Amino acid sequence: MLLMGWRGATPGKVINDGGVRPGQIVFNFEGEGLLERNERAAQRTRWFIAHEMAHFWLGTSGIAYRKPSEAWITEGGAEMMAFTLLAATDHDYALAELQHAVQDCIKSATKPVISAGERHENRTFYSCGATFALAAVSAQKRKGGRDYFDFIRPLLDEHRSDRLLGSADWLTRFDAVSGDSEAGGIVKSILSVGVADPTGAIETLFQQTGVPYSRNDNKLTLSANAI
Repeated sequence: MLLMGWRGATPGKVINDGGVRPGQIVFNFEGEGLLERNERAAQRTRWFIAHEMAHFWLGTSGIAYRKPSEAWITEGGAEMMAFTLLAATDHDYALAELQHAVQDCIKSATKPVISAGERHENRTFYSCGATFALAAVSAQKRKGGRDYFDFIRPLLDEHRSDRLLGSADWLTRFDAVSGDSEAGGIVKSILSVGVADPTGAIETLFQQTGVPYSRNDNKLTLSANAI
């Protein structure tokens, strides 16, 4: 069930926010900037619904992380699942948002992802989680898979009884799909200690898993077929 509310035409505001509950997505709109059609707000709304819907399977309404430091599994996974859905109707937007996630992960990967919550940098769970999920998708495609749903489904089935998913579970699945210990080692390093050269580390991760990209100076630009 999708519950949507209007908080009024607050001057100078364009706000759309909310959250997920068991079986429900709650979404609020506010601001005079929404009195007329706003394409950027419409895109964000579609992303929000897709992301929160993914949490029905991967998140508090489905299978949750074992501890808060593993929120990258659920938030990054939900991002990748949402981008996959959005790409079918708005490919450029989905690609641009995935690109932003990769760039944000590069900026934050000098510090361990697992302590991002303690640093009040929760965005890292989304950005690096999505970057790792992108690598998993590309590795999965080499084995005939299509998207992140194919990667994560065996883990959801395996943990349906305890409803908890941890880093060790995800990394074991990633190692099996990628068949490359170096790729898994990069993910583990970014998670646990951070890396001195995030651009180089993530570039190597992309090379090992087959993510299509190009590099210009310190920026990794995803190719159109990355999603």
